Amino acid sequence: MPRSSLKRRGIMIIVAMLVLGLLLILGMGILGSQQARYRAATRSSDAAQALCLAEAGLEDVRCKLEKDRQFPPRAADDQRTFSYSETLSNGPLELGSYYVEVDWSYDVAPYHILKITAIGCVGPRENPRAQRTLLGELRHISNASSISVAPPNPPGVTWSWVSMQDLSSL
Repeated sequence: MPRSSLKRRGIMIIVAMLVLGLLLILGMGILGSQQARYRAATRSSDAAQALCLAEAGLEDVRCKLEKDRQFPPRAADDQRTFSYSETLSNGPLELGSYYVEVDWSYDVAPYHILKITAIGCVGPRENPRAQRTLLGELRHISNASSISVAPPNPPGVTWSWVSMQDLSSL
């Protein structure tokens, strides 16, 4: 074989290796950007789920107040808060949880407002993938004008949201 032919083959192998190396680097860059997009989409989904869990906690309190005249339970006269948490699951699959704190410090005339803090968590509560905190204020609305509001929940009283604010997200 002539020497120039071997030289050409050697150059072609080097060129082919350079092209393959360039394609490998481009492919790795594309995969890295796809991985970043996937992580961002997962974070966005988890944040939306945490918001829904916090909203579920707020609505859970409102429903319990309307159905149970003794909610929230008051163990002592100087007690001003009550808290609880619930885990939501779909069969064996744990979807997340929420933690709720009810503060009735302002449940006096003329305000009759309960401050409720709800924290929605996606993943384990100790190390959540996403967390959202909502603060809501509920007000007594009497269905009968002669009812005087007395703790905990007199009959004929419903609850209405006065305000709601998003305190944080993770």
